[in-house]
Amino acid sequence: MRARCVSTPAAQRLQSVGDFAGVVPLAALPSVLVVGAGSPFKSVRELIAAAKAKPGQLNYASAGVGSATHVNAEKFRSAAGIQVTHIPFKGTPETIVETSSGRVDFMFTPVLASIPTIRDNRMRALAVSTARRSSALPDVPTVAEAGMPGFVFDFWIGLLAPAKTPRAIVNRL
Repeated sequence: MRARCVSTPAAQRLQSVGDFAGVVPLAALPSVLVVGAGSPFKSVRELIAAAKAKPGQLNYASAGVGSATHVNAEKFRSAAGIQVTHIPFKGTPETIVETSSGRVDFMFTPVLASIPTIRDNRMRALAVSTARRSSALPDVPTVAEAGMPGFVFDFWIGLLAPAKTPRAIVNRL
């Protein structure tokens, strides 16, 4: 069976941030910049220096085009002023396999998804992308602490409603 997107008149009208009312934040998912355990990169600075020395030759994995892992890595790429190649996969499990094997140079991944491979020494955590260190990885610096002041990428999930939803319903939700 093939899935299809149904475009309703209501869906067509919801096109901008102003078309939504925030209901509640549901979750915040910290990300971590990782490399394979056999990688020569031991720090964010080393990774950036190598990417600048070999423009376009390093690559990074994401869980798909437009995913949070892709956006995070693109923000990092832009802030660092480096040229790297994006390799999109179908999801996080594949990115972890390819990065831990060394076939991919680096990636940003949700902390919780990567903890087993970090603790098993199959991947090395270089930095977390949040403003504060992760309680799950307290010895891993933030990207800002690791040499890119001001860099923060917070991925969050929230519940939204159409902007014209009565306030009483938004409050109840």
